[in-house]
Amino acid sequence: MTPPQVITNADPVVFAVTFSEAVTGVAANNFALTTSGTQVNAEITGVQGAGADWEVTVDTVPGEGTIRLDLVAHLGTILDAVLNPLETPYTSGETYTIDRVAPQAQYIERRTPAVGEGEPTNAAQVVFHVLFNEPVQGCVPQNFQIDATGGQTAAVVAGVVPVGASPSILWEVTLDTAPGEGLLSVDLVPYGGGGRDVAGNAVAAFAAGQY
Repeated sequence: MTPPQVITNADPVVFAVTFSEAVTGVAANNFALTTSGTQVNAEITGVQGAGADWEVTVDTVPGEGTIRLDLVAHLGTILDAVLNPLETPYTSGETYTIDRVAPQAQYIERRTPAVGEGEPTNAAQVVFHVLFNEPVQGCVPQNFQIDATGGQTAAVVAGVVPVGASPSILWEVTLDTAPGEGLLSVDLVPYGGGGRDVAGNAVAAFAAGQY
């Protein structure tokens, strides 16, 4: 049976620790981290609370990995109201999956109208597909900048939708072309709250779209 996991890019993360009764003497050295990936470098940076409810703060690091908080060390220092010590470790807590890596575009390519490399079109709209390396949600027109020459510098982003349900690894970007001649493509850029993975990381810039 797999414990629940929470995917986040937060720094720090906070674990809630609940004892069966009010205790004193809870400190950072009562806890240890079970980690994977880059989170082997995560650190316990704070413990606060009173009674039966305590919070343990853990500073995460860039990259990806998992963190579980265990109660394992110096257990005899945690005492109840009549000074009975806690002597049983606890290693079955929930796990944070830390994702602090920006989603990357794999390509931006022409989709419709279907024309060969370098062949012109007079279409009023052209559609590009953007493929990411992981599911992305919330992309907006401001995540895309026109990359054009000649008369097509006046083209605009008319619509941005996922292909299938969001979050999706594939997005469709529709451009309204402009009168005149020129090359036309689109670049991906970070923008506010638009274009993020499920952990909340903003998309990375990508400027290698197909004309």
